[in-house]
Amino acid sequence: PRKAEATITSSPLPLSPLAAEAARAARAAASSGAADDDTLRLRRITVERSP
Repeated sequence: PRKAEATITSSPLPLSPLAAEAARAARAAASSGAADDDTLRLRRITVERSP
């Protein structure tokens, strides 16, 4: 989860509000010990929604 979190927060792409919310959700999932595939799914959403 930490690696996925770092990938999201260090992304060079500007985040739209929806993508920023997905990133927050991914960080929350990582900090709560959620399954890796859930975190990665949120990461994909963030990348797809970025402008």
